[in-house]
Amino acid sequence: MKDRKAFACAFTGHRPMRYRFGYDEEHEACVQLKEALAEQIATLIGVGINTFYSGMALGVDQWAASIVLDMRATQPKVRLIAVLPCETQADKWSAEHRERYFDTLAECDDVITINTHYTSTCVFERNR
Repeated sequence: MKDRKAFACAFTGHRPMRYRFGYDEEHEACVQLKEALAEQIATLIGVGINTFYSGMALGVDQWAASIVLDMRATQPKVRLIAVLPCETQADKWSAEHRERYFDTLAECDDVITINTHYTSTCVFERNR
């Protein structure tokens, strides 16, 4: 049998404040963005990609992670791996955002942490 190369998908994207809807996830534009993400993730799963990486930043990273977790309910081979720039990534976030972050981390198949504390390059290292 031929060795089959494994492929994965990594997510990183804009933070909510970069969008006109900001943190309003019920805004039509945000809903449409999440629907487009879900379609793309479903397409990737359909062609055999089952490992997804999320940088877990607010916005696209976490929206994609949530979608992957939702799809994992019916696609048990799907894996979500969080790649954190540092252990303190969520320290300055609101209580609501921290709760969502830690709830999502608890559902991940693995968590990779690049640095213990924030550095000027840790986000770039995480993205690589």
